Amino acid sequence: MNSIADVRCLLGNWFDAEVSRIRFGAPAHIHSDELIRLCGSDDQDILAFMWKAYMEIIDLMGNRSIDYSPSLHIALKMSETLDTVAPSLERLGELLSSEPPSIYVGKRLALTFADYEGYQIPLTTIPPFATHRPNVRFFYRCARGSDAIHWGWEFSRCIDAEYFPDSLRDAAPQIKGTK
Repeated sequence: MNSIADVRCLLGNWFDAEVSRIRFGAPAHIHSDELIRLCGSDDQDILAFMWKAYMEIIDLMGNRSIDYSPSLHIALKMSETLDTVAPSLERLGELLSSEPPSIYVGKRLALTFADYEGYQIPLTTIPPFATHRPNVRFFYRCARGSDAIHWGWEFSRCIDAEYFPDSLRDAAPQIKGTK
């Protein structure tokens, strides 16, 4: 069970099972290791596999992506400082965290953050594992929550892909220089 149709079916079942939680503001997520285990994939390129799965969840959601926000989260190694410059995507492999990439779906505009310190910038290039899709925006984020601020802990870093349907595309931060 590792065809793209199998992944699509699995993601559809996952989303349908989680949609009631999402409707009430709790985001749902599925880690790459869980998705790979469930669909029996032998794909060695986890980022490329998760990009394909992310494209499938976007397609499955269709018009529901106006209300729900699908994103692909790729955790990077922690940082001692607040990084305001995105790392080189050519070095992405060596920067990856041990946390597996995940697909998140939350209620659009319902996701709020408590006190946190952070920085977000749109990426000007598409990561090497991805293919261009006009409604997907990539962001580099470096942040830490209130407990981490209080205790002086490290900053979490990540690259997130976020999907904005045509009706919301103008509200999405624009990325210049992509093809």
